[in-house]
Amino acid sequence: MEKNIAILGGSFNPVHKGHIMLAKAAYEEYSFDKVYIMPNCITYYKKADNVIPDFHREAMIKLAIRPYDYMEYSDMELKRGGITYTVDTLKEFKEKYPDTAVSFIMGGDSLKNFHTWKDSKTLVELADYLVAARDEVDRNKACSIINEYNLICGRNCFKLLNTPMLDISSKSIRNKIKNGFDVSDMLENSVSEYININNLYKE
Repeated sequence: MEKNIAILGGSFNPVHKGHIMLAKAAYEEYSFDKVYIMPNCITYYKKADNVIPDFHREAMIKLAIRPYDYMEYSDMELKRGGITYTVDTLKEFKEKYPDTAVSFIMGGDSLKNFHTWKDSKTLVELADYLVAARDEVDRNKACSIINEYNLICGRNCFKLLNTPMLDISSKSIRNKIKNGFDVSDMLENSVSEYININNLYKE
């Protein structure tokens, strides 16, 4: 098993260029052995979301990451099933690979609410967190929250990821497809073709 890895989790409904950009940025900035792309089963805060069948999300992720040998698909959360909590995933990962250093990639919007995550005190013992500015949490605000959390943790477990502000989301892509708009510029070509062939998100 690799000694230094990062995990990018999410619903990936669908996976888009913003996700790939985050994985690339983390790899290039921190020289990870692998970046694992890990779709969740059901997040506790997205129970009402209409998520397409898992095999479609899995297929699109595998297509999107095919050009990058350092990216790898992981079905750990899908296999576990049920409601997804990050702390359970990190515990399972560390039990399987105790000698592997883990970093978890997250958006600034998630950072803002990190203190409300299940077992947040345990989370900072299990991994480091790479934060990308996103939505209402710009770089300055992200840095402010990071500094505050690191003081509480007693170590620099939160780090800013050097990426441009993300202005793309899976939800906006689904809405655009449903309303007949072209979203090919937001997706890897292979993913765009897969969505068209399988007629996804049209209803």
